[in-house]
Amino acid sequence: MTDADSTLDQLVALLLRRQGNPVDSIGPDDRLLDLAVDSIDMAYLMSHFERQYDADFADEDFELSRYVTVGDLAKAIDARING
Repeated sequence: MTDADSTLDQLVALLLRRQGNPVDSIGPDDRLLDLAVDSIDMAYLMSHFERQYDADFADEDFELSRYVTVGDLAKAIDARING
C-alpha cells in the first residue's frame, strides 16, 4: 500500500463516518458535491490530517471548490503530508 492509498483510505473512512454511508459506497471517482461534502466537512477533514500528520495546510487547501472528486482531495492531502 502506498502513502497515497493510505491517504485515500483514511479520507474515505472519514467521509463514511460523516455521511453514514455503507462501507463500500465511496470511491476515488465520486464527486464531493454528490456526497454533500460542504465547507464544514472540509474543515473537519483537513483538520484531521493536520493533527494526524502535524502538517501545515494553507487556507486555500480548505476551499471545496479546488477539488472535484474524492481522489482529487486525497492527492492534494497526500502532497501536503508527504511532500
